[in-house]
Amino acid sequence: MSSLTEIKMIRIVQYLCPQRHAIMAACFDTDNTTPKEAEESILRRLMEMNVATHCGICHANELHFEHGRTKFKTMAEAEPHLLETERLNRWSRWWIDYQKFLASRNN
Repeated sequence: MSSLTEIKMIRIVQYLCPQRHAIMAACFDTDNTTPKEAEESILRRLMEMNVATHCGICHANELHFEHGRTKFKTMAEAEPHLLETERLNRWSRWWIDYQKFLASRNN
């Protein structure tokens, strides 16, 4: 299918460790953002947030970008789903950090 007839879809880019733990992910509309710009945006956000660029779960230092397609046609359609995924991921991050905290108290 040529790019002129391709069905418009919202894309996702994930910054992953080899075990596929996502360090950060972002969705983008290819009408406004190139895949390279989406990757640069993730790296910039990580630096701004002072997030270590290694996996906080398995501690891998080798990270890579992976691109995919979502089921959404517009960012407005994707937004509620993205916000819910973000909420769940923040809770997971808190839980992982809490487990590390509990383990450190037992040592």
